[in-house]
Amino acid sequence: SGEEKDGEIVFFVENPKRWNAEKPVLYDLFLQLFEGEEEIECIFERVGFKTVDYVGPQFKVNGVPVKFKGVNMHESNPLKGYTMTDEECERDIRLAKSLNINTVRFSHYPPNPVMLRLCDEYGLYVIDEADLETYGALNMEDIDYFGKAKDWLPAFIDRMEHLFERDKNHVSVVMWSMGNEAGRGENFDRCYEYLKSLDTQIPVQYETCFRYEGEKGYDLISLQYSDFPTIERWMNSDDNRPFYLCEYGHSMGLGPGSLKEYWEYVYRYDQFIGGCIWEWCDHAAYKNVEETDPKKFRYTYGGDHGEYIHDKNFCCDGIVYPDRSLSTSALEVKNAYRPIRAELKETSAKGCEIEFFNTNAFTDADEYRIVLRKKVEGVTLSEEEVPLSLAPYGKKRMYVPFEETDGERGIETEVFRGGESVGFDSYLLERKIGGFAQEKVPKTEETAEGVYVTAGGVRWFFDSYLRTVTKAEIEGGKNVFSEEPKNGGYGVFCEDVPGMYATIWRAPTDNDRPYVEDWKKKLYDTMWISFEKEKTYEEDGKLVFEQSGPLNPPKYGENFRLSTKYIFSEEGLRVEASLTQLAEELPPIPRFSFRMQLSDGFDRAKWYGLGPTENYPDYQVGVRYGVYEQDAKSLEEPYIRPQENGSRGEIKRLEVFDGEGEGLCFTAVDAPFAFSLRKYALEDLEKAEHRWELPERAFSELSIDGFTRGVGSASCGMRPLEQYTIPLRKGETIRFGFAVTRRPKIK
Repeated sequence: SGEEKDGEIVFFVENPKRWNAEKPVLYDLFLQLFEGEEEIECIFERVGFKTVDYVGPQFKVNGVPVKFKGVNMHESNPLKGYTMTDEECERDIRLAKSLNINTVRFSHYPPNPVMLRLCDEYGLYVIDEADLETYGALNMEDIDYFGKAKDWLPAFIDRMEHLFERDKNHVSVVMWSMGNEAGRGENFDRCYEYLKSLDTQIPVQYETCFRYEGEKGYDLISLQYSDFPTIERWMNSDDNRPFYLCEYGHSMGLGPGSLKEYWEYVYRYDQFIGGCIWEWCDHAAYKNVEETDPKKFRYTYGGDHGEYIHDKNFCCDGIVYPDRSLSTSALEVKNAYRPIRAELKETSAKGCEIEFFNTNAFTDADEYRIVLRKKVEGVTLSEEEVPLSLAPYGKKRMYVPFEETDGERGIETEVFRGGESVGFDSYLLERKIGGFAQEKVPKTEETAEGVYVTAGGVRWFFDSYLRTVTKAEIEGGKNVFSEEPKNGGYGVFCEDVPGMYATIWRAPTDNDRPYVEDWKKKLYDTMWISFEKEKTYEEDGKLVFEQSGPLNPPKYGENFRLSTKYIFSEEGLRVEASLTQLAEELPPIPRFSFRMQLSDGFDRAKWYGLGPTENYPDYQVGVRYGVYEQDAKSLEEPYIRPQENGSRGEIKRLEVFDGEGEGLCFTAVDAPFAFSLRKYALEDLEKAEHRWELPERAFSELSIDGFTRGVGSASCGMRPLEQYTIPLRKGETIRFGFAVTRRPKIK
């Protein structure tokens, strides 16, 4: 080089291949120092070349607009806390890539240095964050204290210097972040100036400043957990900087909801460059670590170790569990971030039109294998590979002929890279849900307690006192309903009611937190059914038991009125229910469903609807239409803090049966329903604070939901959108029904 003491060496690389997260090209750099002919030092690094342009509205890497499909990541190990080996770090980065994640915000401190090297190698854009957070200042009633205190400026600058100098040569870094939720003040302005004096290409972000009216912020608009009206306001403002959500979609317990809508916004606006899910993993710690069988380990969280100040399970908010097994939210995120999208545009009796959209910035669609399936009633009719050459951000329409059939037609596209599925889209071309043929009055046997009715291959018992069906016997005398139920029943005087009855309650989720107190104030969890009016009659070849009355505890006024009909014919049983809101300003109900506990052994389900994993109205990006079969244990989702889980939606047909294939078949009437099947009662689920506290009962609890509330992410984010709540106000009525017959026994 010819340079002596304090010299600077400058050299040029002609036409390098540029690095990006989709094609992470790196070069081997050797810095060798000689004394004469003897090499006395050699430094080796893997380096890459890129450019970044953040002059709005788009964020560009190498001159190409990119969207950040991101996640917030902390280092965490359930046995060792914040200590992770290099191999565990690599496992996390590989797993994130497999979930279509292309961006990591290392929150809220610079990560283990190996993480930056791994992001360079595997291809992940990095938002590198300084370790500045001042929640402790809230005890001083001024979160801005440290940002304003001049004597703290050297400590601020020190953290910026360590962040920059350690990581400046990593090609994966696309943003510097000055910290998280540490208030405002001139110290941050000085930190910004310091970083810009060192590097003018990489933008600097800091979310907290945008909470202050009049603040200009820094190089990008960075917000947390914004709802859609807020996003719209920014998109229509005069501020042209790239907009991204450094945190969104709080993944605590069941959720987050509305990823579909978030990414519709991302692709609608050039200025909206994406965001980072909160967060990567649940930070629970193992108990019983002396056990050799990992299945016997017990996850613990805040308050389980004698600590005085804690956040309970608020650290359990990741898309993967502490052992890195995937929760259903991981599958939801993976498909929300899928590289090739297929949108159903038009349908007819002869076929449909699909529009493919390549969401990549640097990869043509012809690098993937795309499979198109035609389905009827959830069963694949045909499958073919579809050639698709589509440039990044390109769109192309394709007509798919598909003649109309007696059943529901479905179209599914699935995208593969190598042997791995990287995403799918699933649509129904039409819904075909009819009525239920009931033409002949069934045989009946009247007793002092009620009426036995033989209908649809099942001998039912309608209890005259409880005004509900309490027994369902199939051939051989098997009673489908548990004779020793464990549930809240019709109120404290009629607990543990066998059979089926209506309810509006669910075990609250973490994301239900803003509503639970109001729900319980209105006693949604202790509703009584008090039938005042009842009729028994024959009509059009049917036997009908009909009743109505208030659904609320006595002496609390009438909040709701429930009406139910049990309609029997030789073909089977049809259940119809309606719920009318009578009072003003009630909190939105969590569900409207029929609940029943099935005898030991009736623990398998086969269904046609969405699956195979759990899904809720605003939580369906990661599931598809099909025919699935699982047992009750497999249908559950084992959240670290137990809560509502395991629902499957858009159900047209459900069979629940035992090991001999005997059981009941539930069919949608007029509209699809949702169901859950679990080996414990709702009360067990609500009471338990940890996985291991859930008992395994000698029954399976089945819920048939006509209406169920979305999940949102309101533990720290957005509440469910209105279209995913249950539409009920004073004077309004909702209705649903289903038919039940004996399951055809499979020989």
